Amino acid sequence: MLRPDDPRYKHMHRMVRRLRGPASECQCVRCPRQAQVWAQVHTEDGTDPWADYVPLCRSCHCIYDRVNVGYVQSPQHRARNKAAKQGWRPSPEHLEKLHASRRGVPMSQEHKDKIAAARRGKRWNTESRQKMRIKVMERTRDSEGRFQ
Repeated sequence: MLRPDDPRYKHMHRMVRRLRGPASECQCVRCPRQAQVWAQVHTEDGTDPWADYVPLCRSCHCIYDRVNVGYVQSPQHRARNKAAKQGWRPSPEHLEKLHASRRGVPMSQEHKDKIAAARRGKRWNTESRQKMRIKVMERTRDSEGRFQ
């Protein structure tokens, strides 16, 4: 397998793009999204542009590399990510997009109760969880299979 520090790595990726075209013209082989990058199959040596590369979207490519190469974040990398996330708040525009995407979607009473508890700052204790389980089990279905 070619590694990113190998001089042939960039050369082979350029060759794949030249011969097969941009990956964005293909569908990701792991999900229904549009591919964005050519990923080298880790079990191959990377020298055959037709057999050793597959089109993947970015998220599938990251997952593929993490699972197959054993990608592990260093403590410094983890600390930097944690520091960047501290104090982060979504912008009003971002919140509006989230809310707009959920408009018209029915919410279960259990979900409403969890949101209300979170807003009050309460966490679910064992007793309340058990009560919720019993309530869910006791609910009956109507003739169309929906809960009443």
